[in-house]
Parts: sequence; C-alpha cells; structure tokens
Amino acid sequence: MHGRSLAQIIEEVVQMNNSDMVSLYQDILAKSSIYSCIMSNR
Repeated sequence: MHGRSLAQIIEEVVQMNNSDMVSLYQDILAKSSIYSCIMSNR
C-alpha cells in the first residue's frame, strides 16, 4: 500500500480540515477495516 501509516494520513486530513476529504478517507478506512477483518479471519 502506502509508505505512510493510516494514522499519519488521518492526521494530514484533519489538518487540512476539508470535510469532503475527511468523509472520503472515512469511507476508505471503513473499507480498509472490513478488508483487514476478512484477511485476519482467513
């Protein structure tokens, strides 16, 4: 994936304070967490 961690990306998004970007990343994080659950349950 990325060299940066999700936490770093979230911090950058929060600092930008752009609601559209925040909702976009929340959507990505929701999908990422679902994907992580699926992968960890294999």
